[in-house]
Formats: sequence, C-alpha cells, structure tokens
Amino acid sequence: MNTIHSGLAPLADDQRPLLFCLPFAGGGSGVFRQWPAALEDLVQVCPLLLPGREARMGEPAVGQMEALVPTLASALAALLRPPGALHARRWSIYGHSMGAAIAWELALRLEREPGMAPPDWLIVSGRGTPGLARQRAPLHQLDDAAFRLALGQMGGTPPEVLAEDELMALLLPMLRADFRLIETWQPSAGALARTRILAVGADDDIESVRARLEGWHGRSERGARIVELRGDHFSIVRQPAALLALIRDALACPP
Repeated sequence: MNTIHSGLAPLADDQRPLLFCLPFAGGGSGVFRQWPAALEDLVQVCPLLLPGREARMGEPAVGQMEALVPTLASALAALLRPPGALHARRWSIYGHSMGAAIAWELALRLEREPGMAPPDWLIVSGRGTPGLARQRAPLHQLDDAAFRLALGQMGGTPPEVLAEDELMALLLPMLRADFRLIETWQPSAGALARTRILAVGADDDIESVRARLEGWHGRSERGARIVELRGDHFSIVRQPAALLALIRDALACPP
C-alpha cells in the first residue's frame, strides 16, 4: 500500500488506475489496510495521509476545508499528470464521512482542472448529500472533557484510547481540527459533469440513511448509484466486505 500526501511521496511504477482514499475524522491510512488485496487487480489503492496524524504527526492538523483542498488538489494533480507525461492517469476517489466531504471537493475541483482526466468514480460513504442540515450539534468548540465524552458517545474512538490522558493530549488537536473542518464546511455548489457517483449509507447511521443519500443523484450529470447497507456509521468501513464488493463492481465498469 502506498501512502501519499501533499509531500508527493513516490508511487510505484505501474499504470493501474489510482484509487485515492480519505478516512473519517480522526482516522488514518490504517482504515484501508484490507483494501489493496481486495482491489489489486483493478486499481492501486492510495490512502491520502492528512496532516496531524501518523507520519505527519509533527505537522499541524488543518481545520478549514478551504485551506486543505487546494494543497491536496495540487499534490494529486502532480501525481496524476507528472511533468513530461502525455496523458493524465485514470483515477477514482473514495471517502468516508469527513473523507467523503473532502473527496467531493477534490473531485469537483480536479474535474475542472485543464489537462486532467476526470475521476471515473466519486465513491462516498457515511455522508449525506452536501448541503443537508447537520444531524449533530457542533463539537469542535467544546472543552476537552466534554469533547472526549462526545467522542466516546459517537463510538469512533476506542475506549482504551479515550482513557489514556497522555495519548489523548497528543490526539486532541488533530481530532478537534477534523471536527472543525467538517462542522464549518460550506459545500461547493454544482454537479460533476463527467464523473459517476456511488453513495453508500448504513441503516443505523443518522448521517447516511437512504433518504439523506438521494440528493447525490443531482450531483453528477452521469448519474449516481445509491446503496444502503446494514450497519452503523463506522461498521461499514471497519468490516468492509460489503462496501468493498460494491466498490469492486463500480471500478470494474468501463469509464
């Protein structure tokens, strides 16, 4: 698995289409550890490593969508069409929850970039159509104790991590920035002209029940496929067999 980011870490020298992957708030590349083996005949899986976590722990996390997306877009453009290349590489992009919001903004921006191939697919999960009202009160301005309590109630952070004061002191700036990014996000308007959408939700997730996914149909002129799986907000990515089967079906379709 190749982890890439705005520092332009090199990719392996192969010409499979690329699948860029973005995690939920607080997540990292480990979310996608099962994906290369499941998709290796179709794409090269490329998790995007965001600032403030894993190998980029020493960098400040970015809490504004408008600051993060241009940096990521420049990095992806350089990878998809490096200097001297005659054609841009084929690619798709996936994101879950916060990652889905970032993926939407990147797909829209890069589809409009001169000389770039549009993504074959925008694949999103755990995220209703951009612009819908939030289902939860904002968390990023809570004090540390209340913020940790809210994280525990959401179920995305393991209890053993929440219980470790020193570890949480390291993670809280990144977590708070991620929630600030998604809670202050003003989605870009418009629709993708040349990119298909696969939007996946879960029947026990207030963020992505089917009714909140239906608006994705209007976000692509090429159409959207809407699927609701059984599970909750995190289970569809933490036990990803059903999600990966859907992604395989999409990626196997001709562009």
